[in-house]
Amino acid sequence: MTERTSDDILLSVIIIFYNQEKYVRQTLESVLSQKTDFKFEILMGDDNSTDKTTDILKEYSEKYPEVCRYFLVPGTKERKYKILERQTDNRIYLLGFTKGQYVNFLDGDDYYTTDTKFQKQIDILEKHPEISGCFHPFNYHYEKDGRDEEYVNLGDREMVIKNNKFWRRYYAHSATFIFRNKYSRNTEVLKGKIFDDSIITLWHIGLSDVYYIPDNAFAYRQLEESTWNKISVLTQSLINIRNCDDLKKISKEHGYKLENAIDARFRNTYRDVFRVRKEINELPDVTGGFSDNDFATATLNYGKKGILYDVLYVIKYALFVCKVCMIRLIGKISDIFN
Repeated sequence: MTERTSDDILLSVIIIFYNQEKYVRQTLESVLSQKTDFKFEILMGDDNSTDKTTDILKEYSEKYPEVCRYFLVPGTKERKYKILERQTDNRIYLLGFTKGQYVNFLDGDDYYTTDTKFQKQIDILEKHPEISGCFHPFNYHYEKDGRDEEYVNLGDREMVIKNNKFWRRYYAHSATFIFRNKYSRNTEVLKGKIFDDSIITLWHIGLSDVYYIPDNAFAYRQLEESTWNKISVLTQSLINIRNCDDLKKISKEHGYKLENAIDARFRNTYRDVFRVRKEINELPDVTGGFSDNDFATATLNYGKKGILYDVLYVIKYALFVCKVCMIRLIGKISDIFN
């Protein structure tokens, strides 16, 4: 157990906001309602909202000055709104102000559904210093019809999941995690890169195994009017492939050797893009662009560089599918003996 005093802030909760006046209160109340035997702080990052979000955040910072800290993200007001770029800047900016030994990331329209999430996850991380992150199942909450769809339910018992197995087989939204706070004093290494969802997870857990608890405690709100849902499913898939590339680059740079496992996890995204390869006329404008060797760039050129290019493209995709099938088979055999 980590030694601490009653005055220490143990957990920092980073919440980013942009024009989410309808949901701000529910999001913040779901965090403030957490029952803990330790102190936590809430860092509220406002990306120059143009609705009443700013007023509500300031109201909470005045009402709960010892918990809620309001930040206006600098230098973004006049920039074009690119969702990944702006959210990345917001999170990294706030991370530099965190005080807690642990950190949690939440978006301004999502919310927690139990009041014991923080306590249970911190207790586990304090008990298991070898583990860098603890996560749980969550619901996709469809705002239009109120429907909830559970995701990543791995059963009713707690367990440690091996790092490679986690990346090969499972997706857990970064908000379901509580991580050890590794970058609060070293945010420079994160700048210039996308810092979102699975990428947040990889930066924080590295080669560590992860701990699963069966308590469903998070609602990932699905909104028709959200910036993400306003773009086409095809564009979402292309952005996800770019995120896959970023994950593999981070893995390679740090010697994690998770590239094959990451390909296996994103296999369906590659499949979706391959199926509509004739419909892709441009790539989405996201931070960092697409590398020359990226699958999305190759798909963009399909049908434009001649029959030989197209045949080689199909062969390359077929080899990728074979590689992923082999990775999954070897992984399943390995899982049996571990």
